Amino acid sequence: MNKKRLIVKTRRVGLYIRAFFKQSQKWLQQLCSMLIPLLLTMLVGIVIYDFGFKPFWSNHTGINLWLTVLLDILVVATGLRLLLDLFTKKKKWVRVLTVAGWAFVVFMTLYLLPEKIKADTGLNRFLVLKVSLYASIVLAFFIEISYLLQFIYKQTVRPAVLFVGSYFVLILLGAFLLKLPNATINRLSAIDALFTATSAVCLNGLTVVDLGSQFTNMGKLIILILIQVGALGIMTFAGLFAFAVTGASSLKTRLAFRDLMSGKEISNIMIFVYQVVVVTFLFEAIGAFCIYISLPDNLFLRPLDKLFFSIFHSVSAFCNAGFSTYTNGLYEPVVRYNYTLQFFIAILVILGGIGFPIVFNLSRFFKIKLLNVFYFISRNPKRIYFPKLISLNSRLALVVTA
Repeated sequence: MNKKRLIVKTRRVGLYIRAFFKQSQKWLQQLCSMLIPLLLTMLVGIVIYDFGFKPFWSNHTGINLWLTVLLDILVVATGLRLLLDLFTKKKKWVRVLTVAGWAFVVFMTLYLLPEKIKADTGLNRFLVLKVSLYASIVLAFFIEISYLLQFIYKQTVRPAVLFVGSYFVLILLGAFLLKLPNATINRLSAIDALFTATSAVCLNGLTVVDLGSQFTNMGKLIILILIQVGALGIMTFAGLFAFAVTGASSLKTRLAFRDLMSGKEISNIMIFVYQVVVVTFLFEAIGAFCIYISLPDNLFLRPLDKLFFSIFHSVSAFCNAGFSTYTNGLYEPVVRYNYTLQFFIAILVILGGIGFPIVFNLSRFFKIKLLNVFYFISRNPKRIYFPKLISLNSRLALVVTA
């Protein structure tokens, strides 16, 4: 009898201990879910302060101290969340991404930050380290914020309202960044900053100030980011990151993206979003390379300036934004008769303007044709037949464009 009572008491103690650990795990997860976004928000604030108000080549001791403290706490918080995730059921590749995210934070803390602190501010190595560290912080912040989509889509928010609201927030954020002292040669008024940010996000190419002479490299970089995010959509980026880090997408998420993507099939919506982002970056990278090789070196003081010019105009052309870092655009005397450059930009404008469904349709057409040619050359009797390979929309778009 005493033995049975002892067994019952032991089981009760075991249940209490298990319940205590589950409740503690829940509390710690809630603490991490609040602490990590707060730390990243503070880090992004430091990045904005350093870029916006301090000389770019400065290596301020106070800023480095704050970065060290916050990144150390972030390493502990992300490591704790990683350990807690081991007790939850998740796909293997999601666990791999979680470990990679923690390793990414450790890399920032143990390598990028110490190397930046002790680097000589007069060397390009300091420039690379500082930009890499700050870009990594912003990327980590954006990935963490993308978790909020899982909460937002559970609410009764209409996708159209969410879409418009995201652009409204992006425009206000862009106007705030363009108002920073280091973004322009002469301080912009609030109206000019708001107009320029709206123009960049909405891709209409209108400016009330000269982009080439009034904006610093930082200001041009801000406009470049606004163009890119505005073209693809902030919800596209955030949704893709959220899908990547969670490993799944709910029915509400897919329905929302279906509305944002103009009625795309629910089953293929996340694949379509992934293809849009990858194809965009691929075309822009190829375009930047083509523009880079079409420009003479003597037009720029440094190879880095030439690279930035190539990336800026490739993104602007593919997104049909109409922005240029030259005062007179492509009519500037130094590039007025560079027809190779103008040809590459024209190709990017056309590819970006005809739309992704048509680009995907044409890529499938050329892929099948090339495979059939390969089979013919290798004397393989296999052939791929696909009726109506080029859709009616693609035919109309190509005819009208031509």
